[in-house]
Amino acid sequence: MEIKNAKNLTAADVKLSAAVYGKSGTGKTTFGASFPKPFFLDIDGGLLSVRGQDVSYIDLTPGKGVTWPNILDALAEGKKGDYESIIVDSLTGLADLCMESVLQLNRRAGQKPNFDDWAAYANKTKDFIVRLLATGKNVLLICHEAPDKDELTGHVWMLPAIQGQMKSRIANYFDEFYHAEVEQTPGKPSNYRLLARPSSIYTAKSRLLSRDTESSYLVPSFQSLINLQRNIK
Repeated sequence: MEIKNAKNLTAADVKLSAAVYGKSGTGKTTFGASFPKPFFLDIDGGLLSVRGQDVSYIDLTPGKGVTWPNILDALAEGKKGDYESIIVDSLTGLADLCMESVLQLNRRAGQKPNFDDWAAYANKTKDFIVRLLATGKNVLLICHEAPDKDELTGHVWMLPAIQGQMKSRIANYFDEFYHAEVEQTPGKPSNYRLLARPSSIYTAKSRLLSRDTESSYLVPSFQSLINLQRNIK
């Protein structure tokens, strides 16, 4: 086993491992298209926002007989291809397909998930994320958002819109975890941005923002993030 030294590590050696969630229309897919040589797993059918751009993708939208093995095959295609980045759009749709596959495997299609179903769903979702991160590419996992209320305190958070407890665990797997937002001022262009620090409502984290940086936002552009990464001492 080769022993390496961090002093020889450069920004060019580091791949961006990120996830982003937010409302529709906040620039998540456009952000994904800014990644170098992107390969999309298009589960939501939402690539019209990047039409005309050099973006490769596999159509995995529901209603076309897509199965869980199709999802894994598409991921393998992205790994072996001459792509530099893999974008999953979105985890919300992928998680639904994952639960469907679990219920079918357990001969419970059309029924409510039981404890064993939820456990299998969580394991399969985790397995997909591990495979995604092991591709050696830049990765971006896109997700929608949904409210989550604490029944004891009444506090409401906005979390990734997926079923089960995985919604509160997704951030653990990624170096960067953002909330996509758009600031609209009458008479001015829309300002798309990424919340990179947690708030009382949103989950976010980033190692690209230094402690003495006042702003909690980053520009939704791969190159902008890489430039910040190169400035990290």
